[in-house]
Amino acid sequence: MRGDLPRIGFEHRVAILAGTGGSSSCPPDLAGLRLHREERRIVVRIDTGSSGPGACTDDFWRQTWVVSVRRSDVPRGDLAVRVYRAN
Repeated sequence: MRGDLPRIGFEHRVAILAGTGGSSSCPPDLAGLRLHREERRIVVRIDTGSSGPGACTDDFWRQTWVVSVRRSDVPRGDLAVRVYRAN
């Protein structure tokens, strides 16, 4: 994890972990996370950082993000999660 660990007041907030992997020469980055309360789903957008065919090395690099959101924004019960590439 880069930077300081986030401080989360778990009484009013929850932590959502999003993780993926990709090439170390064009590592993935979190482009966005959106909660859809009515549809009971979370949408995670990942930017792969690719600059065209052949731009990335053929290796695997893990990436994990921790996002803090208000507990009241998260619907109760099971959620669907959709992860897609932003670029």
